[in-house]
Amino acid sequence: MTKLLKTNTKKYLSNIQAAILEAVNFEDLGDIELNNRQKIEYLMADFKACANYPNNKKRIPNEQNRLADWLQGLPNCLNIPFTNYDILNFMAKMHEVTAIPEQKEDVIINGYFGHIAFNILKMYRTLNQK
Repeated sequence: MTKLLKTNTKKYLSNIQAAILEAVNFEDLGDIELNNRQKIEYLMADFKACANYPNNKKRIPNEQNRLADWLQGLPNCLNIPFTNYDILNFMAKMHEVTAIPEQKEDVIINGYFGHIAFNILKMYRTLNQK
């Protein structure tokens, strides 16, 4: 059986954060080069503009759940995998294994957008503390 990296290890966090930052799509800004902080701020600004309206805040009061819900709509500013097959391959790469064990596939697929949302918020809060 393949051993997955724990999601709180430095190696896993480095992998997932680098993948999220790489997935930020800011083509509408032209030839401007953004640093990591600007990429996350750009992503969060788009999220807040699209998903933080009063009725949505009432419907989904938790910010992480609201962000996960928004990510499921496949926003243009973030190119992350969204099919089950691609999600499993992506997460295998993040865990540095050849394939996700079959008994863990459903857990990973069901928690994927929430997990990505958690890591985006974690990066956003970390970058804004500096």
